Amino acid sequence: MLDTIESYIKSHKEKENLYVKKNVSIIGSPLAAGQPLGGVQLACDDLRKLGLHNVIDVLGWKYEDIGNIDNGDNEMKQEKKTNNYINNNDNNNDNNNDNNNDNNNNCYIPNGVIKEKKHDLSNNKMNGYVNHNFYGNYEENNVISTNDKYKNNCYYDNIRNIKEIGIFSKNLFDTMSNELRKKNFVLNIGGDHGVAFSSILSSLQMYQNLRVIWIDAHGDINIPETSPSGNYHGMTLAHTLGLFKKKVPYFEWSEKLTYLKPENTAIIGDKSCYYICYLNFKFIL
Repeated sequence: MLDTIESYIKSHKEKENLYVKKNVSIIGSPLAAGQPLGGVQLACDDLRKLGLHNVIDVLGWKYEDIGNIDNGDNEMKQEKKTNNYINNNDNNNDNNNDNNNDNNNNCYIPNGVIKEKKHDLSNNKMNGYVNHNFYGNYEENNVISTNDKYKNNCYYDNIRNIKEIGIFSKNLFDTMSNELRKKNFVLNIGGDHGVAFSSILSSLQMYQNLRVIWIDAHGDINIPETSPSGNYHGMTLAHTLGLFKKKVPYFEWSEKLTYLKPENTAIIGDKSCYYICYLNFKFIL
């Protein structure tokens, strides 16, 4: 695979990009609270182990690995629940560094994956392997917030795990905004679809006429009033488009931001376009 990429680079002449430098900011977003299944939070570290940095190098780009986003709440350390399910056979000597925090960006370096110098991977191969011994259900927190501040009709009370999602999303938004200001190409790796809210909105604050291509078998365009499950990952695009009718607990930080315009959104692959047609999207693919 690397040979194919190298051959393409030699024969391809790339025009200068006016928007970003040839530098990638890698951000891991191991969020699973937006839906009930375990496993999605493992992807960002797995891609690193399987050679993500090598691919970027071969393409002739530089990269900065910012690490993984922390949800910022000591009572809801998702990584404590999930790291036990990862068997890092090649990284036992590095496991004492699990809590290496980067306070400036509310991030931490994933344990046993990235070393401080040059972010070298321990297996350092495209055909590396990961060995997980658990793909169970995500452990849910309370569906309804217990904070008295949110016990009124101005706020939604039926979005699952909203405290964890809101705190995580704020940290992701701040981290992505910082990287976007560097004019880097920001690669945000989830995680469930809930990570898209902060990913898109942070980009919109810098590129206010941003276009989004949403490739998904589901539109993720439910609002809390129409959601059959209360899972945030099925509402992410609707939230990003500003379609929610009430305030969202723990998302006050986002209320005055620029939201995505429906006419700047293309949805590809959706199997149930009722909601999309109802909202009169300009682009339905």
